[in-house]
Amino acid sequence: MWVDIYETFTRDACQLLGISVESPLAICINAGCTAVPALLNIKQVMMQRQVSGIWNGKDELPIEIDLGTDKRYHSMFACPILRQQSTENNPPMRLICGHVISRDALNKLCNGNK
Repeated sequence: MWVDIYETFTRDACQLLGISVESPLAICINAGCTAVPALLNIKQVMMQRQVSGIWNGKDELPIEIDLGTDKRYHSMFACPILRQQSTENNPPMRLICGHVISRDALNKLCNGNK
């Protein structure tokens, strides 16, 4: 009974404060443990096909790793150029170089170069 009260209190308090019940460190460790087998597999495939240069020097992974629906977080994107949050009408746009800016910023940059 006390365990149920403890869990209910913890869950409700965290919800009111807008924080996760699960420790951020535990979330990171679990995500890493889920991702490592997929990363080892892709590394082995890349070594067999002798295309290991694809992964060198990049900040992002060459594959998408599914961590499950409980590990999907929706952060708010703020454009580094206009310093505005993205919306459905002004979504983030990924440039060829890998940077992400808002659609309005992209339009302003394109119109400014004409």
